[in-house]
Amino acid sequence: MLLPIKPICAGKDQRRDGTSPIYLQYCYSAEKRTLLNTGIAIPSNYWNPGKLCIKETLPTVYGDVLFLNDEVNRMLRLAEDLIRYAFRNKIEDPGQFVKGLFKPDFDISTLPKGQEGE
Repeated sequence: MLLPIKPICAGKDQRRDGTSPIYLQYCYSAEKRTLLNTGIAIPSNYWNPGKLCIKETLPTVYGDVLFLNDEVNRMLRLAEDLIRYAFRNKIEDPGQFVKGLFKPDFDISTLPKGQEGE
């Protein structure tokens, strides 16, 4: 199943400190999308929109680029797991379901055992 979710970092969301949050954008229909905050923020000019990752040239004051990219990927997998859970369990509004549960440190094993398959 190809899930319409990707990490983004837009300069238009710039904070006073010059950083922009990295979100996971989930488009769950042609008209509906939701943003999931990863809790990671960097200057947007260090975001590679083509590769959907943080550039290696990120100054260390913002954190270790390898660790931060790994964290974004881990959270992406977590969001994908929540989306799959919503679809397998026929949750009516998957966007709101995912938005309501997603937190960077969410433990997917705390969800009730759902329907198997897919």
